[in-house]
Amino acid sequence: MVIVAQQAWVAGGDFNLVRSVDESNGGNLPDNGGIGEFNDCVHTVGLMDLPHEGCHFTWCRNWKKQSIIRVLDRVVCNTEWLQQMKNYTVHVHPAIESDHCSIDVKVHNGIESGPKPFKYQFFWKKHEGFMDIIKEV
Repeated sequence: MVIVAQQAWVAGGDFNLVRSVDESNGGNLPDNGGIGEFNDCVHTVGLMDLPHEGCHFTWCRNWKKQSIIRVLDRVVCNTEWLQQMKNYTVHVHPAIESDHCSIDVKVHNGIESGPKPFKYQFFWKKHEGFMDIIKEV
């Protein structure tokens, strides 16, 4: 018995599986059985991948001089979410501090919310002139 949510929902993160062999490059080929089971699960609960901008592959491992890249991280949603959130973007950013890329989902509802609060980005400290700028301020 499968109960599928009738409300709009979206889920994103590291699913640790690819949905096709095209989502993997380098290393051993992904297990076709795992791919089939994952796809069956996604379809059974009525989900679909959201298209994204930016990096295609979302995970990388440089192991013994052989690079392995895969699409392990993704954002999925149901049709109810797509019907309600017609104006959205999904962006996959390059991996900086992790072997996984970060993913932003933005819903554009046309309402301006004012100035955005300041957010410190951890990778800024790696910038060559970071401490000089902080001292100036």
